[in-house]
Order: sequence, then C-alpha cells, then structure tokens
Amino acid sequence: MSLFEITDKRQRSRATIMNQNLSSTPRDRFQAHGGQPAEAARTASDVQARIRAADPHGRYAIAALVWLPQQASPVHAHHTWCGYAVLDGSLNETIFEWNGARQCASAARTQARNRGAVSFARGGRGAIHRLGNGTLAPAVSLHVYGVPGARIATHVNDIVRVAEAPARV
Repeated sequence: MSLFEITDKRQRSRATIMNQNLSSTPRDRFQAHGGQPAEAARTASDVQARIRAADPHGRYAIAALVWLPQQASPVHAHHTWCGYAVLDGSLNETIFEWNGARQCASAARTQARNRGAVSFARGGRGAIHRLGNGTLAPAVSLHVYGVPGARIATHVNDIVRVAEAPARV
C-alpha cells in the first residue's frame, strides 16, 4: 500500500472536498473578482491552504497554498523540517538572521522564487524567512512539513519578532 493511498471512507470524503476546492485555478478565482483582490484577502491568515496528503503514520503533511497578489506570511522559523516548491506564479522569499542576544530577527536578503523553485530547511531559528507574492497575479506553492496532518496549523510556524529598522536621518 502506498503512503499516499487513502484507506478509509472518511479520508476519501475529505480528499474529494479538497479536490473540489482546488478544481479551479488561482487565476480563475482571481479573475472572478475582476482581477482585484479584496483588502482582507491580502493578510497571511487568509492564504488559502488545503492539506493535499498526510502520511498515515504522522511523519509529514503536504499542503497547497494559494497566494493572492501582495499577500505575505509573517516572519517565521519552523518547529519542524519543511520544504516547498513554487508551482505557479512567483514568490519572494526574504531570509532573516536570528540575533539571540536581542531575541529578534533582521532581514539579510530577498530572493525571487519563480515557478519550479524548490527550497528546504531544517527546523529551528537558523532558517527564518518570510514568503510573499509581490506580483499582480496569484501564485501557488506546495509545502511539505514534518508533522501529522492534524497538527499542520499549530505545530509548524514559529513566529518571531523582527528588529526595528534603524531610523533614517
């Protein structure tokens, strides 16, 4: 039996609902709103995420995320290993460095992550980042996390404090 094989009726029903929710493309949903995202849809809490598969032994969960224009995650590390791939559109990833003495993170660099880009990180504050869609078109990414599917919302992100930018004179 494959790890991806869905074995019971409840999981099959859940998978059917998830597939229906993702049946239209992000571009279709974006165009349905006249090409203009609602302000509320731009917040990280409104990123459309759907668990696509989860290991029955709890070793990992896979989620698809739809990013509307100008949407971004909070600055965060991960409590577990993680990886992602950009499936459609383009994202920006800002990498941060952790300052243990000040207990905050500072931006180090930003890199474009275009369609096909893949990234992986171990858990911990050695890999702090922020993902965002700075374009005018939706983007889709696929994320794999080392947690059971039921814990994906509570045991993945470690939101961190960001250092204040120095005042400009």
